[in-house]
Amino acid sequence: MVALGKVAFKTLLLAGALEMTAVIFLCYGLAIKEGHEKPFLPTISACGDRPPEVYIFRLGVAVGSVLIAVASLAIYSSDKPYSGSVVNLIVGLVAAFGLGVVAVVSDREVDSVHTVSAVTFFVLENILMILITTQSALSVSCPSFTIKVFCSVVGTVATALRLIIQFGHSHYFTTSDFPALAVVEWTDTFVIIGFYLSLSMDFPGYYLGVVREEGVGRGKEE
Repeated sequence: MVALGKVAFKTLLLAGALEMTAVIFLCYGLAIKEGHEKPFLPTISACGDRPPEVYIFRLGVAVGSVLIAVASLAIYSSDKPYSGSVVNLIVGLVAAFGLGVVAVVSDREVDSVHTVSAVTFFVLENILMILITTQSALSVSCPSFTIKVFCSVVGTVATALRLIIQFGHSHYFTTSDFPALAVVEWTDTFVIIGFYLSLSMDFPGYYLGVVREEGVGRGKEE
C-alpha cells in the first residue's frame, strides 16, 4: 500500500469540536444581534431558524454530522477497547443522520421532524457515550476515562430531563424566568462536544489516509 495523503484522527476530532462550538456561538450572537431571540436563553435550534443565522447553522451543523459519521467509521476500524463494535457504529451513524436532519429542517419549517431528529441525535449520542465509557473501563490505558464518565453521567441526566420536558411534563421545570429545555439542550450539546474532545486524547499517532495498492491505478507507464 502506498500512502497518498493522511490527516491525524486527533486533529479531525478537535476540528469537529471547535467547528460546532464556533457555529453555535456565532448563530447565537447573530440571533441576539438581529433581535430574533432574547439573550437568556433560547434553544440552540432557535438560534438557527431565521436568516441570516439559518444559513450558517445549516452548513455548520451539516458539516458536524458528516464529521461524526466519519469519526464513527474510524473508531470502528481502530484498535481501541471500544472499537469493532457494530452496535457502536450503527448508533453513531444513526445519530449523525439525525443531526443532519436537524441541520436541514428547522423547527419553523416542520417542527415535528426537527424535534424527532433532535431527540434521536441526543438520545443516541448519550447511549454511545455510555457504551464507549463502559468499554473503556476494560482498559487501563484509556487516558480520558474520567472525562468520559463525567460526560456520560451528565449526558444521561440531561437526556432524561429532555424527554420529561418535551413529552408533556415541562411545567415541573419551566417557568417564564427559567427555560429548562434550553438549559438542558445547551448542557447536553457541550457534554457531547466534551466527549469527542476526550476521544481525541485516545488517538495520538492515529491517521486517516488515502492509500493506493501498489501496481493498481497508476496507468500505463511509457
